[in-house]
Amino acid sequence: MKWLFLLLVSTHTLARTPIGANRYQQLTGIKKNPLAELGNRTHSKGPDTFLVENSSYLPLQGDVLDINSKEGRSALFLASKGFKVTSIQPVSQRRNWSHDPNHNVNWVWTTLEEQRSTNLSYDIITCFEHLKPRELEKVKSWLKPGGVLVYQAPNMRHPDAKLNPTEFAKSQELLQLTGKGYTLLKFEDPPHSKEYRSGIILRKD
Repeated sequence: MKWLFLLLVSTHTLARTPIGANRYQQLTGIKKNPLAELGNRTHSKGPDTFLVENSSYLPLQGDVLDINSKEGRSALFLASKGFKVTSIQPVSQRRNWSHDPNHNVNWVWTTLEEQRSTNLSYDIITCFEHLKPRELEKVKSWLKPGGVLVYQAPNMRHPDAKLNPTEFAKSQELLQLTGKGYTLLKFEDPPHSKEYRSGIILRKD
């Protein structure tokens, strides 16, 4: 019965109409650049589209952990909505960083692996790059009860997956996140999308 439910969820999300340029601009205040979005929307000029499209699943307020969003764009988007955001970014990005320090974002120059604290607690965690299973379990443990994980990653249909398969997400990896104590809010694994990305949204019970 559970797998039938997941199939229905997946089928429904495949049928949705992608967010249009005008609607994206209304939600974010940023004009989309179609050329920049070809192949990988994480590298667009604004926040990740998967986050924008599914912002209705997020709590209305709270603490956010953003994990290595490209140039911190998703972190800045959430901060603009009133969230208190901590954004983990690799040290290599720091030299080119030019964001206004007055934004409500705490930039932490480190890696997820180096974060060893067990006392972290967030209402929302976002990540738009592939994480290893042990990293995903660590991230899930940082969610508060009622907290939401928004996770999207390049999948095995990506043209580069054969060269380095460990850097790409398998569908079953995402679905295994829906274990005891978590509620599946949304799952996307479109087989014909040329973005080659799969996403999931979970809520901690």
